[in-house]
Amino acid sequence: MSDREGGQSSRRLTPADSEIFQEMVNALSSVGYHRARVSHVTPFDKLVGGIAWILSLFQPFVCGQQWVFIEWKGKPDTCKSMINSFFLKYTISYSMQVDQIIRAIKNMESSISVTRDDFFTPNFPVLRDIVVWLTNKVKDSEKKRKSYQHFVDCFNKLYNTNEEASKKLMSHFRRQERVTTTKTPRMELFDKSIFRDSSASGWMILAEFINYQSTGESIYRKLDHEDNVHLTEKQVRILNEVKEAYRIELQKIADQIHSSLQTNLGRDLIDKIASWIEDLKIADVLIQTESRVLMECTKYYADFKDYSDLQEKSRDTEQTLYKRVDIDRVKQLIDDAITRINTLHEALSADLKRMAGQTSSEEPDNKSEDVQKRLHILTELVPMIREAFQALSNAREQRDKDEHTIEELGKGIDDQLAKDFSSAIKKLDAIPAQLYPDPPNEKLALDIFNAFNSFVIDVRLQLTNWYCKARILLDQRLEINTKLFELKLSERRTQREAQYGKVEEEQIKQLDALLNSAKKDFDLWQKEFPEFQRLYPSDASIKNGKRKIDTDDVASKKNRY
Repeated sequence: MSDREGGQSSRRLTPADSEIFQEMVNALSSVGYHRARVSHVTPFDKLVGGIAWILSLFQPFVCGQQWVFIEWKGKPDTCKSMINSFFLKYTISYSMQVDQIIRAIKNMESSISVTRDDFFTPNFPVLRDIVVWLTNKVKDSEKKRKSYQHFVDCFNKLYNTNEEASKKLMSHFRRQERVTTTKTPRMELFDKSIFRDSSASGWMILAEFINYQSTGESIYRKLDHEDNVHLTEKQVRILNEVKEAYRIELQKIADQIHSSLQTNLGRDLIDKIASWIEDLKIADVLIQTESRVLMECTKYYADFKDYSDLQEKSRDTEQTLYKRVDIDRVKQLIDDAITRINTLHEALSADLKRMAGQTSSEEPDNKSEDVQKRLHILTELVPMIREAFQALSNAREQRDKDEHTIEELGKGIDDQLAKDFSSAIKKLDAIPAQLYPDPPNEKLALDIFNAFNSFVIDVRLQLTNWYCKARILLDQRLEINTKLFELKLSERRTQREAQYGKVEEEQIKQLDALLNSAKKDFDLWQKEFPEFQRLYPSDASIKNGKRKIDTDDVASKKNRY
């Protein structure tokens, strides 16, 4: 009976295998599969479990079947002797798990050829290619924001109050979006409460990660009321007492770890790591960031409400639309009319002088009075026409005026939020290599080093998660702000149309009446004084046509939108 058939593989991990295996574990951990860190989880469960978990993100079912992978529940004490063996037993259950993974990989049209033997031999280079390919798929998916649909959906839901909406959005901002459909219990991937405890020392944070590696469980757990900003005094006191108990327990673990280190190199390493974690001030960064995010959420829903209210109001507004006259054409008509009025005025003045030199028997007594009345009318007519045209021009200017009184587009939006996350990620990525270029040789010091790497990975995951969501939040803020801005502009334009369009119509009617009055005076003069027609021939439009601004230009109609 072969090892595969009878019990367990005799193959043990070589140093080269161990290096590749650790590389795969780190890769799986870097995208959120934290169980890969736990020391008592078998190598099979770490690798196959991580691969199945990632595949389940893209394929909830494989060929219509649920995922069969079940993480082994062995206790730390019972599996210490088994860790060095890559696989414990070749069973039907293991075979089903591997076969399902192979089918899922083929469904995703991977260019990597993988067989059952690659898992059970195992073939580490091939498995590494699979892990790298899958982890890159996760990262690419996040870049395309497919992992944040629940967060995006928050912007499209209606809530009773802005406070309720902001709280819901903040909750989705904090949490991770991945949900595994394997039978492994749901894991809190990014949202670690200890990160937001400003009283937790670097030692305590490090102890939390070291303890998780050993036990697979967290000491500092997320509390039910932690996200509630309106806690009673009693709830706050209880919450603080629970957190203090967590810190005391973690400090005990940290003290035990420090006293167990046998080399100065190990002690120096852990002191340096703990100091760096404290210098990062991750709690202050997260708390301040969350405050900024909450402010942006509040502003978003305030803009959203203003937009919805204004949009509803716009639907019920009766809008009067006024047709536009050609201002240049009107000005030309007015210039022509004023020229002819002035000409008429000069002719009447000359005629009045002529009559003054004649005897009363040559002209009727009332002739001179009639001419004086006409001169008076013409004298007042020109400024009246000019004043009406100026009012028309002013109305048109106001009607077409670009609106600059509303707040600038995008004003008040925190567009630096995503950039700050990006800067923090770059700073985080640069420090581990500077802190310690090579892992230490002492076993406990190596565990500490790996725990620190896990801390860096989790902080980076949370910052990356928030960076992507901050970009989404910025896009949503800009979108609703732009809609609100444009709707306000539209409303102001509508108001100006109603206000100044009506003024235009009134001034056009007044100008039309004044110009018609001038035409009547021309016609009367031409009839009574044929000599004037010879001296000052009229324009055909005055002589034969009716001097009037086209009434079609000022017709108005009402539409309900």
